Amino acid sequence: MRGREKFSDEEYWAFCMANPDLRLERTAEGEIVIAPPDGGESAYRTTQVMAELRLAWLIDGAAEAVYVYRKGQAPRVRRHIAEIVGDGPVAGFVLNLNPVWEGL
Repeated sequence: MRGREKFSDEEYWAFCMANPDLRLERTAEGEIVIAPPDGGESAYRTTQVMAELRLAWLIDGAAEAVYVYRKGQAPRVRRHIAEIVGDGPVAGFVLNLNPVWEGL
């Protein structure tokens, strides 16, 4: 998609819906990334990573929310926070979210 203006949310959604067989992602800069399909070695690695995952943060900039996933626990949502502090495998790590929220 080089050389084209950024997709709006609606355009990106329409593009995804028109291409259901592709694994599409959009970077913070608006660049469209087409990821390789799952299968073979890639699927095995993904399964292995998911089995070992103990902590994950999903940052939803539009909602100013962070979804915290911990192995064996229900997801927790933190909204309108300035920072998130790591625990477990990332104990002591602090992520300042203000640049994330301001960059939207």
